[in-house]
Amino acid sequence: MRVGFPGGPRLEWYDRNPQLTRLAYNVGAVAPHAATTRVTYTVPSGKKAIVTTVSLQVLRESAAAPVGLSGCLFGQAGGTSGTAYMLKNNVGDSQTLYLGTTALVAAGEDVTISSVDLSTGGTHRFSMFVSVVEFNA
Repeated sequence: MRVGFPGGPRLEWYDRNPQLTRLAYNVGAVAPHAATTRVTYTVPSGKKAIVTTVSLQVLRESAAAPVGLSGCLFGQAGGTSGTAYMLKNNVGDSQTLYLGTTALVAAGEDVTISSVDLSTGGTHRFSMFVSVVEFNA
């Protein structure tokens, strides 16, 4: 007995109605703040997604007194998948993280980008970009 799909083999993910979504947060002169979610993307029902690119950068724009931990966070499926943290206080200091393709994200799960600055003064520029390709499950 032969078993198979009635319409032939299942198509690869990139042939199942792919759609690109870009998430971005690029803002300067941001004052100190606790961890704050800036952008959230939830994979729709009946879909799956692959995160194809992640770029996180935190840049010190003005000095703080005293300095505190600052950075960007990328999360998927309820966990943190990448961070760009720094504990520097010179104007122009920065920390950057680039990630390629990460794990599969199932329907109903989230992709988030967040920022944090635990200093008592000064400002930062946060540049965070994520590309997600969703497709039929």
